[in-house]
Amino acid sequence: MAVFRVYDIVWEAGGNAPRLPSEAQIACVDMGSIAAALSDTFGWLVADFKATVLAEISQEGS
Repeated sequence: MAVFRVYDIVWEAGGNAPRLPSEAQIACVDMGSIAAALSDTFGWLVADFKATVLAEISQEGS
């Protein structure tokens, strides 16, 4: 598990203009899970983004 700084987010808003962030911090299992985590958090699909790891989170008992 890690915390990612996600930036330059491009949302698939279907022509709508909702107020969605262009950057966010998100915790998820790996880089491949970022789009799903963003979608789950904000309710919109993501077309593109860039990300860097801010912190690794160790899980007790794993």
